[in-house]
Order: sequence, then structure tokens, then C-alpha cells
Amino acid sequence: MEDVGRLHVLAMTHPKVANERLFGAAGIFDFNMILAMFRKLNPEMKFHDDFQSPGEYLFTFEGRDRADDLLKLVFGRGFLPLEESVAVTVRQIAG
Repeated sequence: MEDVGRLHVLAMTHPKVANERLFGAAGIFDFNMILAMFRKLNPEMKFHDDFQSPGEYLFTFEGRDRADDLLKLVFGRGFLPLEESVAVTVRQIAG
């Protein structure tokens, strides 16, 4: 969420960002990868079985590299790695 907030600020204020969309995604993923991360973070919980997958990533984001480069330029680091981003979100939801 922090990366998305930073991207919003960049989109509105950075002089080199004009009339473009910035895509905030920590990486390429599918639901089975997210389920595996949930299982790793909460081994005591039962999660949905893996979904049947066509063997390729289901979600990709063109323009992600542009957003990552801007984050690095302005804030000194790009997106949090996907697993770390999921872990932060799970901790926040779990309270």
C-alpha cells in the first residue's frame, strides 16, 4: 500500500510524469503463488486448494518498470518484493 501511495504522489507532482498511467504491482503473479505465501505466513490456517493453472502467469502489468524506476529515483528503492508486500498486508489485516 505504501508503494501505491507513493505512486499517486509521483503521478500528481513529478515534473517528468505527464499524461501516463503508472501501474503499481510488486511483480508478476497468479493466485496459487499468493495462496502459497498465505500458507507460509500462516501455517496453522487452512486455505483454499490451489487453482488449476494453465501453467503460465495470469497477471502481468505493462508499464510496471516505469513505475519501479520512478520509485527508485525519488524514494531510493523500487517496489517491495511481492512476498514482502503480501506479508505486510497479512500482518495489517490480522491486526
